[in-house]
Amino acid sequence: CHVRQMYATSTPRGLRGLVQVFHRQRQELAAANDNVATWYTIRATSYDNPHVPAGWAEAKRKTYGNRRFREEILAEILKPQTAVWPEIDQARHVVEWGFFDERLRKPLIFDPLLPYDLAYDAGDSFPHVLWIQRLQDTTCVVFDEYCEDGEPPSKLHDLIVARCRALGRDPETAVCDRARTDEWQWMRRAFPGTHVLKCDSHFEQSVQPGIRTVADRLDPVLGRPKILIAKRLVPSRSRRGIWNCLREYKYKRMADGGISNDPWKDNIHDHGADALRMHQHKLFATGPQVEIVRRRYA
Repeated sequence: CHVRQMYATSTPRGLRGLVQVFHRQRQELAAANDNVATWYTIRATSYDNPHVPAGWAEAKRKTYGNRRFREEILAEILKPQTAVWPEIDQARHVVEWGFFDERLRKPLIFDPLLPYDLAYDAGDSFPHVLWIQRLQDTTCVVFDEYCEDGEPPSKLHDLIVARCRALGRDPETAVCDRARTDEWQWMRRAFPGTHVLKCDSHFEQSVQPGIRTVADRLDPVLGRPKILIAKRLVPSRSRRGIWNCLREYKYKRMADGGISNDPWKDNIHDHGADALRMHQHKLFATGPQVEIVRRRYA
């Protein structure tokens, strides 16, 4: 070519990264009235790609959340959010959950005909345990939690066992942090009939894929939210309660004022978020989407 050219392709994750670089250059050149160099962007959606199978992009409506669909399929450049899950909304995600037991003459907090799971992030002195009811359509209702600071492991273990015994049966599935070998081994000993799962790979354990899974299920393109919170947990009774975690889990701010892709580890909102993230990603993620493009030679 007769002039220097550079092309960069990227799936936009909001106005950041390569997209932000090109956008900033366009603004600076426009302000300087510099017509020598041109920075421009071309938005190409998955519907414009002739090489993907027919119906592939439309099929993503069934599994993607609204924000993910707009970014990855429609290639929209959305305003970056400091909140990790801006989708959370009390009107949509908080439900009355429970029934009144006539025999015991007291309200119980879950449906005994449906399975329930444990999501357990041990955390050093900041544990978070979630009890999650799983409906037949895969909707999950967080109906109980424990997240007090500084509990010794023995007391925490006794409390988990006691609450599960009070529910009348052991959890069907428990998802634990793969880094805490001692904790998931204890879970297997304490609940021998429970499927104890941990993230088996670095990809499963990594934060971003789990964040996307939770976001997709909080705000699916089609249908109602797949993650709900029992009303008795809202507002949170503890500063580290799951409702606070969902609303206050935020991305880091970088020195230049931009927003990082890494959430802030503040030991307040990250452990509950991690517990929910690991549970949802382990049970409901579709796995990494890897497209292999063969090299072509002239």
